[in-house]
Amino acid sequence: GYLAWKDEWSPLLWCDKCDLPLLGERCDACGTPSSQRIDLWFPCNPRPLLPHDEEMFKATGLPWPLDSSMVVNSYKHPDYWGWELIYGGKHIGEIIQTHENGKFVFIPTEEFDRAALGRRGATMDDLVRANASRLRYLEQEAIAYINSFKPAFEGLLSTVGFSGGKDSVVLTHIASKTKLRHVHIYQVNTGIEPGYNETFSDQFLARYKRFTIHKMFSKDIFWKTIQKLGPHAL
Repeated sequence: GYLAWKDEWSPLLWCDKCDLPLLGERCDACGTPSSQRIDLWFPCNPRPLLPHDEEMFKATGLPWPLDSSMVVNSYKHPDYWGWELIYGGKHIGEIIQTHENGKFVFIPTEEFDRAALGRRGATMDDLVRANASRLRYLEQEAIAYINSFKPAFEGLLSTVGFSGGKDSVVLTHIASKTKLRHVHIYQVNTGIEPGYNETFSDQFLARYKRFTIHKMFSKDIFWKTIQKLGPHAL
């Protein structure tokens, strides 16, 4: 592979009529097609604003709470963590957190009315309605892909490593809809996750009664491996 930055590939479009982010080329809420693709920094992994972003936004002096039409795209730089902010179909700025002191700083990229942020009142349900067909397609594609391996899984232990992050949450949900009958979920606590992550993980996994849940605690193994192998890949 190679490192790509701007204009390489972006999955994010925008509905001008509903003023909402889109993953497909048509808005399911209003039926309007869109060709307005938003340029994003690599690796182009946009997501809606979430409750845990509150600390970051407040630290920069940006208003909170904001509505769910705000899109955040995280990226990595040798000197800092970065988050692109997309609002109203425009790149309005970036929040960076330097490795040196951990402080959050907002860097605007164009003029906008800060007081107007969050007034739209768009909810997560609005985003789901606007992207319903694309989300259904992605879910069905993932289910079919896993089911295609079912014959090879016969006699093997099907497992999911669960951290409480978005990837393992989605994978657990997808696994629950496949033809796999016996799935073991290994909920791993490395000792560096915040307390609310374990609470969320317990509440989320409680919905999946037919899975066998294993809670794993690594204690200080994470820190010992860093001493031997260095920091984990990001």
